[in-house]
Amino acid sequence: MSDMEENSTEWGSLKVPSSELQLKNLLSCGQSFRWKVTEDTQPQEWTGVFAHHIWILKQEGNTLFYKVYPKNGDNPPTQHHCIHLLQEYFQLDVPLTKLYQEWARIDTKFAKLLELEHCAGIRILKQNPIETIFAFICSANNNISRITQMVEKLCTFYGEKITDLNGKVYYDFPLVEKLQGSEVETNLRAEAFGYRAEYIRRSAELIVAKGDITWVNELKKIGYEGARKELQTLIGVGRKVADCVCLMGLGYHEAIPVDTHIYKLGKEYIPQLKETKTVTDKVYTEITDFFRTLHGQYAGWAQSILFTSSIRTEESAWFEENGKKRKKDCSELIQKIKRLKTT
Repeated sequence: MSDMEENSTEWGSLKVPSSELQLKNLLSCGQSFRWKVTEDTQPQEWTGVFAHHIWILKQEGNTLFYKVYPKNGDNPPTQHHCIHLLQEYFQLDVPLTKLYQEWARIDTKFAKLLELEHCAGIRILKQNPIETIFAFICSANNNISRITQMVEKLCTFYGEKITDLNGKVYYDFPLVEKLQGSEVETNLRAEAFGYRAEYIRRSAELIVAKGDITWVNELKKIGYEGARKELQTLIGVGRKVADCVCLMGLGYHEAIPVDTHIYKLGKEYIPQLKETKTVTDKVYTEITDFFRTLHGQYAGWAQSILFTSSIRTEESAWFEENGKKRKKDCSELIQKIKRLKTT
């Protein structure tokens, strides 16, 4: 199967209330870096990779539509299997609407988010833990666009080809063993990974030495605190990255990654933190303990909504500020042209 056309597969469907899932909010909020949106389709179509397949997703009302493309030579998955994979990936067994209502009842700041369209239907994706480890190693001092590019390069250079689709070649995330060796580090440095190139190479070697995927799977069984501490033995994996992996790759719903956005929010919730300047380990613990007490078993899910609200608010402020600046610049340019015409 090569150079597949998009219409070579029929759309399958799965009933999901829009209050439980909003693709446009979820797939762009920095959990996974494998999704790209086709802006000129209505409704929007998202193309990405998970479970070793290429997926095209769209949402209309309370229905999630999907197309799925397997690896070259593989039989396409059955409809039953596709639905199972989607339910697992989006963790549709978690009652998000009830959680939103409970968080809004106990948290007045969270209650205000229910009015915002960009905060609706944000779940936690259940991702390949190996992919989350290396994707979030790439996230250090980085933005979503650059992280996406780096993850794409890792897949293209070292992942197994899935298939061609609409003129683009898609690759699976690489096996850990493929990310070992000095040549990998040299290549990634040449591709502008910077210090992350060493982190990726050394962490890959450590994971293989610890037992590879067997070691990673054991982390799902030893409890959140133990898993987080084990992850922090990897190079380039601090507490925040470890919490990202615990939350999105290992199934620990209580894990709360604290970045600058959550730190600022934490200072709003916890008065005694207002004078703090940096996120020390003590401050990090204080913030995560507070939010776990407030939001309960799925505190990591609540944090993801607070995080998304924060970055969307910052984006809106940036566009508003720069829009005003461009408007002022255009006005000044028009006045300058008018003056030239009159001279």
